[in-house]
Amino acid sequence: MITLSPEQVSGFQENGYLITHNLFDAEETDILRAAADADSSFKQHVHDLKDGEGGNAQLVLWNEAGENLWGAVARSERIVNIMEQLLDDEVYHYHSKMSIKQPNIGGAWNWHQDYGYWYQNGCLYPDMASAFIALDPNTRENGCLQVLKGSHKMGRIDHGQYGDQTGADPVRVNEATKVMELAYVELEPGDTLFLHSN
Repeated sequence: MITLSPEQVSGFQENGYLITHNLFDAEETDILRAAADADSSFKQHVHDLKDGEGGNAQLVLWNEAGENLWGAVARSERIVNIMEQLLDDEVYHYHSKMSIKQPNIGGAWNWHQDYGYWYQNGCLYPDMASAFIALDPNTRENGCLQVLKGSHKMGRIDHGQYGDQTGADPVRVNEATKVMELAYVELEPGDTLFLHSN
């Protein structure tokens, strides 16, 4: 069982995210990457989402953990155990997704809160989080995820349509960028980002 330090938990509570390095080792990450490349259902169910700026982001989404490799990862002790420590409660699988972004040329994800989507799906409280497992290097140069430290404390921001995507109100995001630190979430394969839903 993985036990987070008090500093890791308080860092998540303060910043809204936690990076765990090498949560999956190189062999496990190679297996996940090969499975993603070989999974024909991804190609059949991928959604191209225009980002409103001329680029396309790609996403595959499914709602059941399933009895396959992806379900095993979602239910793995290391993911569940860390989530329970960060959220201080039992957790359940809400959904899984594979974000496919071509380095340097892939479309961007608009600024958003996951709870901005999930609230519309009937989730009453933002006591939720995502586990983002890097299968490839995520660097500032190739367009890694960006977060605003502590923005989860703002509560749910109104969301609207921008391109094919749902994004947070750009006026509120602009105001947040003036007072919150922008962090580039650079990850190596096997690193995992735990991200608060707000």
